[in-house]
Amino acid sequence: MVLGLEAKSKKLNLIFIFSKALTIFYIQFLAVLIYYFTKTSIFMENRLSIEIPEADLAAVKAALQQVQTILAPYVIALTPEQRKTIPKMSDGTEPFVEKVMDYAESNSQFLPPFVNLAELQKDWTAVSGLMPLLRMVDQIRDALSDTSMMAGSEAYIGALSYYNSVKQAAKVNATDAKAIFEDLSKRFERKPRKDNGPTPV
Repeated sequence: MVLGLEAKSKKLNLIFIFSKALTIFYIQFLAVLIYYFTKTSIFMENRLSIEIPEADLAAVKAALQQVQTILAPYVIALTPEQRKTIPKMSDGTEPFVEKVMDYAESNSQFLPPFVNLAELQKDWTAVSGLMPLLRMVDQIRDALSDTSMMAGSEAYIGALSYYNSVKQAAKVNATDAKAIFEDLSKRFERKPRKDNGPTPV
């Protein structure tokens, strides 16, 4: 009788192991199907693989803080209205302003009485010095933005793939899958719309 119970126990254990292996295979198979047939699969190419040392990030942050500190006495902040309304010097108008500066210095008799040549020269010197810095900052910002966007996209797509795999695992009652799925699915819960009261007539 003892031998019969041991044989039955071994049989049940083999069935359990086989069932668990089958469940894992089923989950992996579904994950592969999700990878190839969902909308996100076409973007699953790993285009970015970088590891930025903490020391480098700290050095960049310190350098940017130093730049802010150096420029602080000289820079200003415009209001949104000012940014909309003030005349702006673009790349096309820069050569024009440069010519005017040459003429204003050599033929100052044509300066209107309300234009201060010394202040005009200060403005031109300031913009001539700042524009190259601004172009460098724009290039750095574009590179940071593109890299962060790609890294974030790949991380999000990978996270969605994991979530979909857990979702399928929860449907077949895989161990630990339900708790993980319920926790992750909170991200996709629709929040109820705020009731702002009756619409005024």
